[in-house]
Parts: sequence; structure tokens; C-alpha cells
Amino acid sequence: MKTLALSSYKPFALAGKTVATLLLVFATGIVSAQLSPKALIDSATACYTAGRYTDALNYYNQVLTSGQESADLYYNAGNAAFKANEMAQAVWYFEKALKLNPSDEDAAFNLGLANTRITDKIDQVPLLFYERWWKAFVNLFSPDTWSMVSLIMLALTAVALLLFFQATTLWQRKGGFWMSLVFGILFAFSLSFAWKGTHRIVNHNEAIVFAATVTAKSSPDASGVDLFVLHEGTKVAVNDQIGTWLRVKIANGSEGWLEEGAVRRL
Repeated sequence: MKTLALSSYKPFALAGKTVATLLLVFATGIVSAQLSPKALIDSATACYTAGRYTDALNYYNQVLTSGQESADLYYNAGNAAFKANEMAQAVWYFEKALKLNPSDEDAAFNLGLANTRITDKIDQVPLLFYERWWKAFVNLFSPDTWSMVSLIMLALTAVALLLFFQATTLWQRKGGFWMSLVFGILFAFSLSFAWKGTHRIVNHNEAIVFAATVTAKSSPDASGVDLFVLHEGTKVAVNDQIGTWLRVKIANGSEGWLEEGAVRRL
């Protein structure tokens, strides 16, 4: 049985709980906007340890606003949001962590835990077996790792082709041919996985509902027919946009239109 991971933090240049860090957090006259990202992270860590989860979350948000980003940063911010009982934010942060690092088991576990605290429990349409396999392979590594794998496969393909063309015997030519074929196929797949993972990160076609309650409409206007109601923390796929209205799809396949201000894109 896996224990609750929400009390854990992942280090990414996180300082220890030194006297200097505590003074930084509690001293008056310190303007947080003037702090470096590392100082903000140190302050967030100290606040989290002291049980000041809302303050920790505010510090993490300042780091993100400054343009810094990492899977561990989102993960830690998700922990702080969960502790502060901000479930929509917790879900959003854990989803962002998994976009950058799909193999993060702690983020996946905590996301599942946060999803048990939201109102909507929507059954997902089952994926076909090949869709499950493809998704599992894409999420096996981060896009950067898949890119490195594809480069290695490309290099091995080149070596195998060199062996094929330089071979002096039949068995060497056959070996070079089959190795180049295998490595070439692996290169194509790993490159596809890297592209898909990168596409998932850079395309903001998913979102989390941040409004307490929002009604999906049949058309992109307030006079549309009410279709279904969503609550904060629910994940939706964004398929289209007209003005300030988004056409969204939820896990069970239902579609409708929501105002853009009701959601926060991933």
C-alpha cells in the first residue's frame, strides 16, 4: 500500500530549513516580488513546513509568474494547494506536473487523491487497446528522454547502414540490413513518441474548471440550452473556441460550450 505522498517534497535546489530561510519568511519589510526564484522557493518550503500552505502556494505562484517551470515545482505547488483545500488548483498543478513528466508516480497518485475530493465523478469512455498502448508508450518517458532515445536509434541505424555498405561477406550484409531495419523502425516510433509528448505540452487543449459551478450550453452564447453542470476541479478537453466560448468535451464523451473565464487551460 502506497502511503500518502502529500507530505513529501521533491528537491530542485530547495534549501534546508535554516535560520536564514526562516528569517527570510517571517522578517517584516521584505518585498516578495524582489526575491529571486530560489529565495521564493526557500520561502515556500519554510511556509509549507510551518503549515502556512496558502502562503507557500503564493510563493510558488510568484516563481511560476517569473517564467520558471519544472515538473517538481508544479508537484510541490500541488501539494501546497491540496493542503490549503484548493482542490481545483491542486488538480491543475498535478496535471501540469504530469504533462512535463508523465512517469511521475507521486504526481499521478496525488492527482488521483485530489480527484476524490472534487464534486464531479465522471466515468471515462474506455480507450481501444491500441490507444491504451500508444498512450502508455508516450507517457513512459518525458519528451526530452524520447528525443534522446530517437537520436540514439538514428545513430545505430547509421552504423548498421555503414556495416551493410562496407560489408565484405553475405552474413555481414544481412546483419547490417536487418539491424538498420530494426533500429530505423525504433527511431520512427521514438521520434513519434517525442513529438506526441511535446505536442501535449505546447498545445493547451485541456483545461480545469475553476468556477464553483458552471453550466455547459448547447451553443456559444448564454441563451443556449443547458446541457450539463460541472464543478471546480473537473478536467475538460478543449476542441474549439468562438469568441470567449470554448467547446469542451468531458471524460464520458458529452460536449458543450463553456465561457473561457470558467476554466484554466493546462
